[in-house]
Amino acid sequence: MVRSNVDCRTPSVAVRGSLSEVFYRILRTVAKQRLSYSFTNNYLPTRMTNQGVMSTKDIPVYHYRDDGLPVWAAIHDWVANYVNIYYPNEGLLATDFELQSWAAEIGSTMGGRVKYFAANGGIKDRAQLVDTLTMIIWTAGPQHAAVNFPQITDLTFVPAGPMAGYRPAPAADGMTEQDYLDFLPPLDVAMKSFQSLFFLGAVNHTNLGMYAPSHFMDARVKIANAGFLAQLTKIEASIIAKNLTRTKYTHLMPSNIPQSTNI
Repeated sequence: MVRSNVDCRTPSVAVRGSLSEVFYRILRTVAKQRLSYSFTNNYLPTRMTNQGVMSTKDIPVYHYRDDGLPVWAAIHDWVANYVNIYYPNEGLLATDFELQSWAAEIGSTMGGRVKYFAANGGIKDRAQLVDTLTMIIWTAGPQHAAVNFPQITDLTFVPAGPMAGYRPAPAADGMTEQDYLDFLPPLDVAMKSFQSLFFLGAVNHTNLGMYAPSHFMDARVKIANAGFLAQLTKIEASIIAKNLTRTKYTHLMPSNIPQSTNI
């Protein structure tokens, strides 16, 4: 059994106070980061360009990029086809009170305070609406799949993701094997970590693009949806082929992507 160097007895008042302060500092940091999050800068192609990881010459294999961008493009096409059916001209957007109010509230400092959401004021054209909806669908479905389901495949191997350190961080080189073992959680904590991560990563129902037969009544939308599903089928086949010559990565295979966030 791996032992922990952390005293698990009830902490003193001073320790509890210091832990509370640490907790609130973390909350303040999270709040600051949330409010500084840019909706438009995190569109997948934009984010990858800003991070300098779009070049297949410099980075020949990058699974998240290589599988994610085709899925993003397929969602974008599906959304564009849908939007163009109901907004055949730009003028209809400006007169859609509910749509404009929705966008304004999410970006408002008195509302959602999502930075740069729909230009922080309203939807100006169909292209902006398509990008906005694509980002929402991407975030709720594929992006969540890419970060949620590796909790089973990667993080349930506790030494690779112990979730906390159980001894002070090393101050110098020359750590022994026992030093590394002491850094890992005790067995009971490791088991709870495994169980929690397995549970979180095991919830997977619905599939991206799949709707009940009666969900769409408009034949034009049904045709557009069929096109979306055909694109996803091609992407799936492409990922299966790529996995034959690279380290296997399945989290952005369309058949593994839920319709929305599963947790």
